[in-house]
Amino acid sequence: MLEFFLTYLKNAGKDVQMQLLQTLSIMLQNLKNNAYIYYMLSQNHLNSLITHKFDFQDEELVGLYISLVKTIALKLDAQTVQFFFNKRSNNMPLLTEVIKFYANKDRNVRISVRTITLQAFAVDEAGVQQFILERCAVPYFSNLIWFVREECNQLDREFATASTKATGTLESLAAEHLDRLFYLSDVFETAKPPIARVVCEQLLYKVLLPRAVASVVPSEQEDMLSPMMAMMFLAQTLFVFASPACSELTNAIACALLCQAEPTQRGSAYRQALFAAIEADDDRVVLASLSVLAAIFDSPVDEEILELAQLVPMRCQVKNKLRQELVGADAEQSAPATPDGEDAPEGGGAPAADKASLPELMAMVDKGVRGLVEGEIASPPTTGLESVGSEPVAAPELEPEPEPPAAETDKSVLVEPPAVLQEGATATVDDLIERLVSVLGRHTDGLRIVVLQLSMKLILALRQHETTDCLLEPAQMDKVRAALESAGAVVVGHLDSQWAASIFVFFREELTKLEQRPLNFEHTVSDPVTMLPLDQERDPYIDLSKRLPQNDEEAVRRDIRVFLLLREFVRTLSGAGRGADDEDPLRMSLNGLFMAPRFSEQEAIDLSTTRPRPHP
Repeated sequence: MLEFFLTYLKNAGKDVQMQLLQTLSIMLQNLKNNAYIYYMLSQNHLNSLITHKFDFQDEELVGLYISLVKTIALKLDAQTVQFFFNKRSNNMPLLTEVIKFYANKDRNVRISVRTITLQAFAVDEAGVQQFILERCAVPYFSNLIWFVREECNQLDREFATASTKATGTLESLAAEHLDRLFYLSDVFETAKPPIARVVCEQLLYKVLLPRAVASVVPSEQEDMLSPMMAMMFLAQTLFVFASPACSELTNAIACALLCQAEPTQRGSAYRQALFAAIEADDDRVVLASLSVLAAIFDSPVDEEILELAQLVPMRCQVKNKLRQELVGADAEQSAPATPDGEDAPEGGGAPAADKASLPELMAMVDKGVRGLVEGEIASPPTTGLESVGSEPVAAPELEPEPEPPAAETDKSVLVEPPAVLQEGATATVDDLIERLVSVLGRHTDGLRIVVLQLSMKLILALRQHETTDCLLEPAQMDKVRAALESAGAVVVGHLDSQWAASIFVFFREELTKLEQRPLNFEHTVSDPVTMLPLDQERDPYIDLSKRLPQNDEEAVRRDIRVFLLLREFVRTLSGAGRGADDEDPLRMSLNGLFMAPRFSEQEAIDLSTTRPRPHP
């Protein structure tokens, strides 16, 4: 039957070809018996169908063709791969023909191509894996990552010129950009380690280190991203590649951003620039820097890197202290003494043999940021995939930029901190906490609420643990309390406005929203709205936490939400509810405020904390 179909295809018109493709796709989808599946896949007829020269200028025909190939690929496994991979000719048409459409303008086609390639990458067969590594992986992923790089450039230009309303072009571009990152993350999850290694190297050496990390420090070079776009791209990457399988990638990013090259340095240029961005006037820059730090703590970054950066979260510090105490006690009681130079007993926490040491990781990062890895980082990839025997892949919507002159590819100037950052700049963990606390005091300066929420999230990650009290310095805690006092005073001011009668309703609604919709970090880093300016007309359909109020009612609601967030934050830091007899440290004028005759006692709103433990 398949032989008849192939013979008929040679002289058939478009309508007949489309009907044949659709019929075959339906047949294969409904085959459940393995004997029937093997019969359909045998005799190499499907490979001949895949390599048939259809008129791929017709979008409808392309869609049916890719749908059929996807149906075939879903039958691919270690047993059926023999029908698609020719060991003698070392060829796999199912993969080599499909990746020609990786940049097709139809989004459904691109998604199908990704599904097919993931299915092929996951096949556990030595010959297939060797074929992919030798003839597919490098050219295919080079092209994909070049698209990621160009999308970053396009997004940067869009954000620089966009109004407060996200256009369809901006939203679709941002969605496609995230889709590519998630696809590359899926490759880490499903492909074998050698293929995942290729993806990791391509990402690090062709976009993340020389383009994103190097752009965190403001630069006048034309081929660099803006610091805001660079930091948000890094935050998205850290969030998307949060799986333990991607730890090498996240370790490299964290090491490049946070670790200093020499112990005598007070901090790397990128670390200083990242911390300094927290105090920027543009809240988009503040949000981007906070997103990077939050993503680092949520991603599988090795503790060794955080220790070197002196940014180990409190929960990890407590855990390590308990582990050391237990190991020390066991060693004193039962462990025999070992002579100098011998290996530690088994279970002593020796690093894995295949794990890169910190010096090796930092050397790799330094080369990547400078753009000196094999001298190929700044060069564009091939526009086609000739190395796998395919035809050139057209990419009309994203043409590669011309290669810059060789003299401009050496970015070694970025390794040393610029003078503006070196002079009086610090990048310690105490400096980071101080900057995060200062963000809370800017709640009346037109910051998005999500910026305040991220600051609270980071402070709690660094300085709070369920078994310990708050470890903020007294002066820092006083600033947090002052921010709460200020937010409360703003709410009090609304009692004399036209919204006084609605205050109780607003409180109930905003408290319910905070309980039902807490901070969602995924939405924060993936929503292009967070990177739009706030100084123009606000879209009322955007969540209030991501924009400024549009009218007086929204202004009241925003002030109430800020107060509720700060009050809960202070309670958390102060250990609220641990001691019933503890004195309330917040001597706020708001206590009993709503006991005025115009409100009944049952309607009273408590604007103070509930007996938290006082800070020592």
